[in-house]
Amino acid sequence: MVPKRTSRAARRSPPSKRLASLARRRATIEFVDPIRQDDVEWAKQTPPAEKLSAALKMMRFGIRLKRSALVASHPGAEEAEVDAMLQAWLDTDG
Repeated sequence: MVPKRTSRAARRSPPSKRLASLARRRATIEFVDPIRQDDVEWAKQTPPAEKLSAALKMMRFGIRLKRSALVASHPGAEEAEVDAMLQAWLDTDG
């Protein structure tokens, strides 16, 4: 016996929940849109070389941060061991 399928209307949330969800989404969009618009403008106006430079600075900062985390989590490790752990981390995908 095949179970009876419920209609799409029967599966919908009540109108009050849909309105609350829509209101939250609209509030988020109103808050995020100016930030996103500013990011888009920055991306349009910034030369590629400057974008690359910013990305490389962020990458170097991230690597230094990971090194600091490795030193903190392995307080007795020699510098060569930390270097090896850092290199292993850099060699992973993700």
